[in-house]
Amino acid sequence: MKKKDITRRVHSGYAGWVQIKNIQDTRKWLHNFSNARPAKSTDDWLTSGVKSGLGYLLAEQGYDVWMGNARGNKYSRSNVRKSPSEKDFWDFSFHEIGVIYLPTMIDFILKKTNKSSLIYIGHSQGTSTFFVMSSIRPEYNAKIDLMIALSPIAWMSHLKSPLLNYLKPYYATLELVATSLGIHEVFQDTPFLRLFQKTFCGGVLTSLLICQNALYSIGGFNYDQMNLKQLPVIFNHFSSGASTKQLWHYAQLINSGYFRQYDYRLKNVAKYGTLSPPSYPVEKITAPVAIFYGDGDWLSDVSDAKILKSYLRKLF
Repeated sequence: MKKKDITRRVHSGYAGWVQIKNIQDTRKWLHNFSNARPAKSTDDWLTSGVKSGLGYLLAEQGYDVWMGNARGNKYSRSNVRKSPSEKDFWDFSFHEIGVIYLPTMIDFILKKTNKSSLIYIGHSQGTSTFFVMSSIRPEYNAKIDLMIALSPIAWMSHLKSPLLNYLKPYYATLELVATSLGIHEVFQDTPFLRLFQKTFCGGVLTSLLICQNALYSIGGFNYDQMNLKQLPVIFNHFSSGASTKQLWHYAQLINSGYFRQYDYRLKNVAKYGTLSPPSYPVEKITAPVAIFYGDGDWLSDVSDAKILKSYLRKLF
């Protein structure tokens, strides 16, 4: 079986470029598009290896697999007007990714393959951006044969993560401090991070004891689902960078109990015409959605997933 691994840069129409990776199995083309969580990249669909990486498994089954890199990660840092060193480059959250960049990538794929629709797989932020797109830009529902939501993130007030729950009263303060210090990007792929990865995450034992357990302390523990031998490879691709505004937007969802647009506080009236930001009209989503969640997930809580399900019109 012959496969092609192709990387393409796509212009969003808003002066920014995003990158899409494509794995083609030349036997048949069943179109699939995948997107991942903040500070991560298309690497996540592949780093667990040929035998278990979802991108590889789908290609093995004959799917034409496209994987999107969100604005701001290490593969999508180009802009014809702004530099990543400028504050304005990072003025986006998952809202802009859903309204601008995700539709751009989908349109590119459909045009390139001469198809009218595809299957979408999203994990974490990859689900948030889909729900934003398909509710704010409902015309894209017709372009989705099926949306597969892994660990869906929309409503977040019931998350179990002890660390994130402890920080809830301090989110606004942390945002103010970061803004005052000029910190607009987090988890950047830097030489220092590379050195840290090599030192503490480069071996199987250290990557488990230090790096994997650090992530588990935020998202939940599940050693049965861990690919121990592949951990050094996985952490060699972590992290890919994200905007602090992405984190603050999620923090707002945790505290507010709503799945809604970014809260600009005193600027809301000028931005939205209301004191509070508008909620995303998830009930307008007409694309079929399959949701996968579990009790062990500390970020995508079962209670929040059930709230999301109550708004969706076509559960698969």
